[in-house]
Amino acid sequence: ACGICFSPGFTESIGTTTMRPQTEIMMLAKVHEPRDGNTMAHLRRTNFPWSSQLKENLQQFFGLRAFRPHQLEIVNSILSCNDTIVLMPTGGGKSLCYQLPAVTAPPNGHPGVTIVVSPLVSLIHDQVSQLDALGIGAGALGSFESHGESNRLIMDDIYSGNPQNKLIYVTPEKVSASNQL
Repeated sequence: ACGICFSPGFTESIGTTTMRPQTEIMMLAKVHEPRDGNTMAHLRRTNFPWSSQLKENLQQFFGLRAFRPHQLEIVNSILSCNDTIVLMPTGGGKSLCYQLPAVTAPPNGHPGVTIVVSPLVSLIHDQVSQLDALGIGAGALGSFESHGESNRLIMDDIYSGNPQNKLIYVTPEKVSASNQL
């Protein structure tokens, strides 16, 4: 399964290990290369089946002509259906790494939904609003009783077989309390 886990507001201390994000990620990447020969050099390629659509979506939806360091490798890893865990500092460009694959056709051609788990409710609301303004279907599953109808509509969309929402944002509390996620 394709998967990604990000840590918004990355804390530099993880367990008993202290990491320096940019440097350590590349060192870890060399130790833990993606499966099926998808090395970091392989993931820098721009001739994947989705590469032209990726470049077009980068400019059309996000107004960007180029990636920041490591974003291309991360996005290609996700679209290659590698389980992908990314730790980046605040301002490192994490959001694009999960938003761009969400609007780019997957290699199997089946539409899907990207679930973004974030503890930052204000970030969730900001990103849903920004994505809606860009014409990208996005929603947030709320944890309050007043969100009941909205949550039901979002869940119906997810299970529809052709979801209109490409990204669904949810808090960790909602994930742990839900029997559907």
